[in-house]
Order: sequence, then C-alpha cells, then structure tokens
Amino acid sequence: MEAKDYLRQKLDEQDLTQQELGDALGIAQSTVAQWLSGRRPIPATHALRMQQLYGWDAVSLCPKLRGLLPTKEPKRRRSK
Repeated sequence: MEAKDYLRQKLDEQDLTQQELGDALGIAQSTVAQWLSGRRPIPATHALRMQQLYGWDAVSLCPKLRGLLPTKEPKRRRSK
C-alpha cells in the first residue's frame, strides 16, 4: 500500500479531516492534500509525529524510514 493510501485509510478510520491533521502537525491543510494526492512525499519528521500522536506506522507513511527504526520483536520467554 502506498503512503498516500495508508494516510487516507487512517484519516477515514479516525474520522479526521485534512485540516485537523494539519493543525495537529502545525502545517497547512494544503500540505496534507498534497500528500494524499501523491504530489509530495510525507517527510520523516511528520511521519514520526503522526506515529506519536495517533499510533500510525511511520514506515508506512514514509518508506525512507524502513531499516532506520527498530522493529518490535516478540518477547521471548525465558526457559526455567
């Protein structure tokens, strides 16, 4: 799934508008619209902020982050 499609899905799931997301990130609504149209990529800083604010996957929002962020590995049980 492309970043713009993932973002659209998350906005729809949480019933957020482009304006509300822009306000939360301190950016213009038109910037969010450009991300959703694919005209501009989502910067890593904003992807990470959306992860902090909403729990969205930053790598899905900004594929450049792949390999740079630690992955969540399942905890291993200690054998007794």
